[in-house]
Amino acid sequence: MFKRKRKRINKYRGSRTCGTGNVKNKRGSGTRGGVGRGGIHKHKFSYVTTYDREWMKHGGRFGFVNPTKKEIPSINLYEIDNLLRAGKIKDKFEFRGKILGTGFIENAPENFEIVADSISKKAAQKLQQANIKFTSKNDIKGEN
Repeated sequence: MFKRKRKRINKYRGSRTCGTGNVKNKRGSGTRGGVGRGGIHKHKFSYVTTYDREWMKHGGRFGFVNPTKKEIPSINLYEIDNLLRAGKIKDKFEFRGKILGTGFIENAPENFEIVADSISKKAAQKLQQANIKFTSKNDIKGEN
């Protein structure tokens, strides 16, 4: 015959608190400083800095990131002008993104052409004033 395992509570029979210390320590989560990871940025912060460094890398802030967000590359007219000045562009500038209208293109050679995915209205007006040819994929679709 095997010996039955003794129940743990029997060890505590006759004691008032059954190994929990003060009578009040049995109630709720107040003794533990909150449930789970509560207080991690306050009274349990020293625990985090020691044992949970991965969580500390971004300050504990995870947040929501929009999964459908597209970041469109963009360039301004003055940046194109700087590239022309530096001699990095000759006759044609092709850009996969949007051309924005800050600044002017003053150093464009004759027959200079810009091809981009899209061009802002302000940039289109400035390019027309400077007599620079430009085409965008949105123009082909009928949008601008």
